[in-house]
Amino acid sequence: MRVTNVRVGKLFGIFDHTIQMAMDDRITIIHAPNGFGKTTLLRMLNGLFNGRISELEQVPFDFFDVDLEDGLSLSVRRPGNKKDKTEADFPLGAIDDIIPFLTRIGEANWRDTESGEELSFGDVMSRYEHMLPFRSSRQKTPQWLKKVTSQVKVRFVESQRLVRQSRTTKSRAYNATGVEPAVAFYSEQIAKEINRRLGEYAELSQSLDQTFPMRLVDHLSKEKRESLSAADLQDRLSKLDAKRRRLRDAGLLEKEDTSFNPPPALQELAQQVLPLYIADVEKKLGVFAAVVQKVELLKKVVSERFKYKTVTIDREKGITFEANGKPLSPTTLSSGEQHMLVLWSELIFMIDQNAMVLIDEPEISLHVAWQQDFLRELSLLTKLSNFDVLIATHSPQIINDRWDLTLELQGPPWPQ
Repeated sequence: MRVTNVRVGKLFGIFDHTIQMAMDDRITIIHAPNGFGKTTLLRMLNGLFNGRISELEQVPFDFFDVDLEDGLSLSVRRPGNKKDKTEADFPLGAIDDIIPFLTRIGEANWRDTESGEELSFGDVMSRYEHMLPFRSSRQKTPQWLKKVTSQVKVRFVESQRLVRQSRTTKSRAYNATGVEPAVAFYSEQIAKEINRRLGEYAELSQSLDQTFPMRLVDHLSKEKRESLSAADLQDRLSKLDAKRRRLRDAGLLEKEDTSFNPPPALQELAQQVLPLYIADVEKKLGVFAAVVQKVELLKKVVSERFKYKTVTIDREKGITFEANGKPLSPTTLSSGEQHMLVLWSELIFMIDQNAMVLIDEPEISLHVAWQQDFLRELSLLTKLSNFDVLIATHSPQIINDRWDLTLELQGPPWPQ
């Protein structure tokens, strides 16, 4: 289910914004001066569809409406002058003890020592409630709302994206504070995706190999069985070799000496037997059809921009680099390179079909030329992976020549 329109009334008591999504182009860009609510709108959408109600609780507004493509609308209204008691009876001091990278700077405010960001109680609950052994007394999301919002997959790519909250013992080895470099996380996730596909490949191979003798006998016993001409057989075998080479180059298969040509004496038999073998191999290699495109796209995006570095993707380490023939960890890349790698790894590997992706300030740390290429490549990806994007940006270089995709958020007339 796709979002078609977003409306908010009296955001911060001031702004009335309407965002009509570009349904055909699938990319919508909002821009405005600082303080007009671009990032806040992204957070509100993320909060609504991912059950993070505190993202809405902490923001002053009169109404927040989201229209969906099937005619359904979600409408959020804030009760008039009702004091938020989310923090009541909650052991605020425990947050300091349990989440070591948060430092208390006020009665109910913290500073993230890794990012420098100041967080309210609602921000902390929204991001880190899963780390606490107890929960706030916040009202639970009704089941009917969960059912509706679960049909819209929303992914928020925040402006602070170079570190992530660690969720495994392995990742905590990077930093005692419980955060990890995002490039390390994505490298691990890509390796997991490759290994998942390899597991499917092995399982399918075992099934097909076990039944091959029986299916071959059945195939040969048919009076009208499939038989290829010598030229067609050679063409099909050559295409299989090309598919294997492509998968090896992408790091999805190890090199195997599988090429062969039937000897002349067995040519006629091969033309009857090998069609079944070819069909099996095509099924096996088909497991990698989607992931090979993703790997190739990520390698292309990175290789065209990272000068003097060679990128490799494999099943064990995920993303690795070499510079001047020496291995280079992704964590030693420059800030701009890490931002580029994290952003595109997220977009290529982590987004579901028909999802809505919220990207806050994609221009951060990126060279001007990289910014100018961003929308062109993102447009290709949205068509490949079939998702919608809402971008908040200050950068005319990100917009480049696509002002037709933009919407300027405006405020009421400023008193002279």
